[in-house]
Amino acid sequence: MSLTQRFISNSQFAVVGASTSRAKYGNKKESEIEGIRTVSSVDQLEDPQHTSVSIITPPNITLGVLKDCKRLGIDNVWLQPGAEDNSVLECAQELGLNVIAGGPCILVQGPSLLLHRDTL
Repeated sequence: MSLTQRFISNSQFAVVGASTSRAKYGNKKESEIEGIRTVSSVDQLEDPQHTSVSIITPPNITLGVLKDCKRLGIDNVWLQPGAEDNSVLECAQELGLNVIAGGPCILVQGPSLLLHRDTL
């Protein structure tokens, strides 16, 4: 199974670093963004083991998010452009996470991936 297939095979998806402002990342104060309920931390996800996480944070923040994901049993992570650097990629490998990085943004590919998830 490819990394993309693993990512979209989960029943739930979360975005770390979402904001009500499309010009910046993160806003722990909002309870909802574009009609979707938010949580302030991956620790608050209802079913982390069945959740894939897209990360849109600077690399120094991403490192902590990856460690939280591993601790919670979140195996599938998609690092969006700008969320990774060499230290992030090394950390992800050391943690044994299934990571998509260095490629296109899930926000661009996501709808098409979900539409064709059974044929990937």
